[in-house]
Parts: sequence; C-alpha cells; structure tokens
Amino acid sequence: IRFTALKKDVLGSEQGGFPGFLLYRILSGPKDEIDKIGPSPYANHPPKTHKYSFRAFIYQGRGLPAADDTGVSDPYCSIHLGGKAVRSAVKERTVNPLWFQMLSMELDLPSPLSLCPDINVLVFDKDEVTTDDYLGRFHVSGAGVQ
Repeated sequence: IRFTALKKDVLGSEQGGFPGFLLYRILSGPKDEIDKIGPSPYANHPPKTHKYSFRAFIYQGRGLPAADDTGVSDPYCSIHLGGKAVRSAVKERTVNPLWFQMLSMELDLPSPLSLCPDINVLVFDKDEVTTDDYLGRFHVSGAGVQ
C-alpha cells in the first residue's frame, strides 16, 4: 500500500501543481495466492492522520539548464507534499545557485508514515513577463524521510 502523486494534466493552469494523491494497493499473481492475502487493513478503516512539521534544507544546484537568452536562469525550488507546497528564494542570473535555505510547513500526514505520499521537488526559472520555465524535478519517498 502506498501513496503516489497524480501527474499534472498538461492542459492544467497551475504550473508545477499536482491534482492530488491516491492511496492504493495493486496485487498480481495466481488467483489462489491472491485469495490468501485477504483484504487491505485499510479497506474499511482509513488511516489516521497526525500533524507533522516538515523541513527541507535546500543547499545548492549545479549545472542547471540555462533558460534565459543570456545563458543563465533565475532558479527557485518548489516542494510539494500532502497537498501543500513551499518555495525557495529565487537566485538571479545563475546556473549554479546557492540557497542554503530551510523551508518548512505544517501538515497532516497519515499514520503510519509508511503511507506518506512522495515529496516532489520541482525547479523553475523565474520569469517576470512570461510563465516560469520548468527546469527539472525529482521525488523522494515520503515514507523514508526522517
């Protein structure tokens, strides 16, 4: 059983947003073996949630893509977890940004934490006139973070 972030609809209007998360369980195998496994422990009782403090330490980037005509970017990070998001400061005119910044938020997460959704980190180039440019992303399993 795990949470997975739904992918953003390419026609969606909120840049970097996620439409939500899905808690699921998928089983595959011979029918007699699957029948032995039985129902999910959460089939009739959803997991409880607890308030948690989330902190992410963003230190630096190296060799980010140059999104501006000048050969640099104005990068920032956007971190998404459990339907909430926090953003780093924008570092102007660089492809090797130094943030050394702590980002934090309070949120409700399922208990046990093994059901926690993935943490999605997206990097954008800030643009004053047009929509911010996507530079890249990665995700970290929320279940293993301490």
